[in-house]
Amino acid sequence: MSTVISGFCLGYILTRIFGTKLIFALTPLDNKDSAMNFRKKRFDDLDFADKIFQKYIAPVLAFVIMIFSILIACGRVCIASDCVIEHNLIGDTQYKYEDVTVYLSKGVWEDDEYIKYDYPCYVFEHENEIIIETGEISDENTQRDIEKIFKDNAIEPQILDEKSQKLKE
Repeated sequence: MSTVISGFCLGYILTRIFGTKLIFALTPLDNKDSAMNFRKKRFDDLDFADKIFQKYIAPVLAFVIMIFSILIACGRVCIASDCVIEHNLIGDTQYKYEDVTVYLSKGVWEDDEYIKYDYPCYVFEHENEIIIETGEISDENTQRDIEKIFKDNAIEPQILDEKSQKLKE
């Protein structure tokens, strides 16, 4: 989701920077003057606060939202031999296996419809709050490595399927 938000913000910023140039490049020569006059009239009809917002505040706000969304989208999960590590651009957070509950999610509820995963997805919960979700793991070697780590640490992931009440929450 944060990748989509970043894309929309980037699109808005590029439109603000290159939109007018692109429109004028595609406008036939005999209509360029009327297009420029329409643009100026539309901008002149705005009050002072709207002009400031559209020209300065909105692009800066879109840029800040885009950067924040990229930071969220860049998060990674590392399942280590003794802990789960959440990597992101802000910093790393480690959770010992003794402090987390591990779930094997078989699917997800969306709009009152259960969608089954094709591959395993692990969810780690710390103090009744989901902290990390791996997403579907399609690589068989990675699946085997994770299962070995869980076996070495005597972790038996609880199953979350369509009958699980926790998955519906």
